[in-house]
Amino acid sequence: MSLYSILYLSSNNLTGNIPDFSNNINLTHLCLSDNKLSGNIPDFSRNHALAKLNISYNKLSGNLPSFINNRALYLLHLSKNYDFNYNCPGGKDIISPEQITNLISCKLGKIILSKGCNFSNMVFDKCDVHTVLSNAKSIYYISIVQIIYKK
Repeated sequence: MSLYSILYLSSNNLTGNIPDFSNNINLTHLCLSDNKLSGNIPDFSRNHALAKLNISYNKLSGNLPSFINNRALYLLHLSKNYDFNYNCPGGKDIISPEQITNLISCKLGKIILSKGCNFSNMVFDKCDVHTVLSNAKSIYYISIVQIIYKK
């Protein structure tokens, strides 16, 4: 798969898990939206050239990886899936504050934050987040439709 830099497979009734693209360091665009993919979102941290990731309108769920290593990312669409959990691995944000300025379009959907997460650097000026369920230690700024704190 290392030969492909752009892969558009939207609306193809694909099922199963998203394949591991971590060895494809040339991958810049991955669009798998509007399929029937399920399972977790794989780790894209080794795909430094990844600029566009659209995996919306599937049946994905589980732990959300950090996209902090994807410095070229300008489009991130994860919405219209099932709930995502974000456990703040190593204290990492989902997206770095520096990346916020590069994002043209960002749709995250529903996210459940784990206990102990600091949400201070997550400035969602350009990200649509439908719902945040949170046990987070702190949330300093977020622009969303609804916040629900779980006890």
